[in-house]
Amino acid sequence: MAYDMAQSNTPGQAGPNAPLSGWTYDDTAAVSQYLAALGGDPSKVILGVPYYGYKWSTTSNQPYASITGGEESDTYADLVSEFGCMEQLSRWWDATGASPWASWWSPGANDPCGGNWNSWRETYYDDAQSLGRKYDLVNQQGLRGVGIWALGYDLPFADLRNELAVKFMPGAMAPVGAVTAAPTVASWASGRLDVFVRGADGGLWHRWWDGSSWSGWEPHGGQLASGTGPAAVSWGPNRIDVFVEGIDGQLWHQWWAGSGWSGWEPHLL
Repeated sequence: MAYDMAQSNTPGQAGPNAPLSGWTYDDTAAVSQYLAALGGDPSKVILGVPYYGYKWSTTSNQPYASITGGEESDTYADLVSEFGCMEQLSRWWDATGASPWASWWSPGANDPCGGNWNSWRETYYDDAQSLGRKYDLVNQQGLRGVGIWALGYDLPFADLRNELAVKFMPGAMAPVGAVTAAPTVASWASGRLDVFVRGADGGLWHRWWDGSSWSGWEPHGGQLASGTGPAAVSWGPNRIDVFVEGIDGQLWHQWWAGSGWSGWEPHLL
């Protein structure tokens, strides 16, 4: 059960529920400790990951803000839905723990989300991007697999389930249903094409031509505003930058720099 770690890592503060690394308690350390205890046999270890996060009332909208109360757990699906009603919403990526987080203001009355907390609120949770990093850890260490608390916490969104297939069944995925906005294409070398689309799940999807064949579809997570498509550009070999409008109405950015994709970066307007 590699989650519920914020209470130990950041007592009295908001923090990542299941950080990948960088903390006293994190998923990488937990895997290492269990492998050591079991004589190094990875077939005996299943990594438990969360399809939920925590929300708190905080003293500010800064990372790891002090908690004033109001702790609640919330499913991934509920959090994604609530992003559409949160006031002064800002969404960020915690690079230390490889975890998304968000802050917003909850007024004392007439809160569009119904909280009426009269305070800043913060949530740390997991999305397809952060879960994908954990699945990479599972594959790198040769673990038996993953367990999830809990299946169904993501419905009706499909990006978390799609990430499972991408990491454990490479090349098996395609955008759910249909492309729902105009695609964009970028090229950083002769014989190379990268195409990005918004899938029917609302997430960003990507595949590429390497000069001889097409890859399978790769999900990038996120939730694009309805009817909007991505924009992509390359300014040099092995470099692609892709931009989307999120469901919060803000500009979001992700890039490939030759070795891996960054997390989502907000460009607040």
